Amino acid sequence: MILELIPQQSLPIKTEDLGKNPLAKEVEVMREEIERLREELERKKLRLVQTQDKRSTEKIEADKAALQEALRGQILINEEQRRHIEILKEALEARVNDFEVRDFLARSTEQGPVSYTHLTLPTICSV
Repeated sequence: MILELIPQQSLPIKTEDLGKNPLAKEVEVMREEIERLREELERKKLRLVQTQDKRSTEKIEADKAALQEALRGQILINEEQRRHIEILKEALEARVNDFEVRDFLARSTEQGPVSYTHLTLPTICSV
């Protein structure tokens, strides 16, 4: 059986033959090749991880840019709504003032001079 595995082995096996392997050089070359392939595999894994990280980073940056653009749009809409609210508030206050003057004049002519309490926008809105 030994001769089948190592045909050049002399028989009987002597103590000095132990640890000597005619294939030792080949085994060492194979070990070096295995180590080289492991290192190459690690480099490829590292490149793959870096590529995936780069893709993830690019996706995150794209998402960030899209969110910033959406936020800018919302800010513009909010500013426009604020302007509309201010215009409506001014128009309502003008109408309230007009109403107060007419009401005051109507009461003064019907009942004579009356004390008049100034109505405010929150008072009218709560009625």
